[in-house]
Amino acid sequence: MGSLRRVGSMVVAAGLVVGPVSGVGAVSTAAAGSGGVVRVNQLGYGAFDGKAAYVMTRDAATGARYQVVDRYGNRVLSGRVGGDVGEWNATYQHVYQLDLSALKVPGKYRIEVPGVASSAFEIRADANRLLTGAKDKAVTFFTEQRDGANVVPGSLGRQPAHLNDRVAQVYDTPVFVDPDSDQTVGELRRIGGPVDVEGGWYDAGDYLKFTHIAAYSESLLWASARDARRPDQQVLAEARHGLDWLDKMWDSRTKTLYIQVGVGTGNVEETFVGDHDVWRLPEVDDHLADPSERFLRNRPVFRAAAPGKPISPNLAGRTAAAFALAAQVEKNPATARRHLDTAAQIYAQAQTTNVGQLVTSLPFAFYPETAGVTISSSARPNSPSPRAGWAIHGPEPG
Repeated sequence: MGSLRRVGSMVVAAGLVVGPVSGVGAVSTAAAGSGGVVRVNQLGYGAFDGKAAYVMTRDAATGARYQVVDRYGNRVLSGRVGGDVGEWNATYQHVYQLDLSALKVPGKYRIEVPGVASSAFEIRADANRLLTGAKDKAVTFFTEQRDGANVVPGSLGRQPAHLNDRVAQVYDTPVFVDPDSDQTVGELRRIGGPVDVEGGWYDAGDYLKFTHIAAYSESLLWASARDARRPDQQVLAEARHGLDWLDKMWDSRTKTLYIQVGVGTGNVEETFVGDHDVWRLPEVDDHLADPSERFLRNRPVFRAAAPGKPISPNLAGRTAAAFALAAQVEKNPATARRHLDTAAQIYAQAQTTNVGQLVTSLPFAFYPETAGVTISSSARPNSPSPRAGWAIHGPEPG
């Protein structure tokens, strides 16, 4: 159950959250007029678990009557809205928790407050099945987002793609038209390579790959495995797939962390196009022949900093955490030690003074972070225990 609960709260490559979090329910026409919504758990509730829903309104609603009806419209529970627990945002300045724990009979229900109706929610006898469904959907999404040779056909009929990433060239940080644009100015300047960055996961809605996002997803996958009594094998498979790619993005010999594969948009001069400029299937990229599509065929790689130089602390902490968590899970001592050593190397290279703007992606506007990040360690980098690890505290990727 532990792995299911943790996986249920995961954040995936490409900007998606899957989990047992309350979601906005359907709002009736009357609800729109009164300025309220009812939020319920979109996964549902276990029959013998505690159950809560939330009424969110613009105006005070303490004392208003509510009822819960079954699929036939029969009232099965009623009560009055209790005290205000605080505002949600400027729109919903009043939030009220409804205790639905008395509902124990499996079935589908709906909450009705004057002028407001929730979406239907389910109560199931076996709460594990609710979480298993969320876990399966999360794992399927990761699997469908795989890049490289190790893809799984799945429901999308995926095929191997971007095998040219095995011999990718490294380029200097490009100049962008403005801070909010992903369009570049001038030609990209090659500064190194080749490097092998094949594999990993695509980002949300495109074929770019980011260390920043992958490391965050990896940390959650490995944490779910660590905290489970019996780690889910599907979750472990995806975690290992992602970590294999992160391992490629860290060059231990030169002490270089690569942060991105691919470029979003072409340049102002229109001498090349980027990922967002062309609608296509990923497997065609390796075979494109038009000179303007050269950075789709042979995708550029960008680095966080020059070899051996300090790395933005958000990247260093997040990436180190992913490897350290993997070290806590992997049972093979040699594998665990290797992951812990990688975590220690990256962790030790974090920039801790005069940080300035954090490094996330190119452009920064893709995934801006402005809050500070603190890196804490449960063991020193030279700790003899392969079970030791690091934790990253700070903002989630935007």
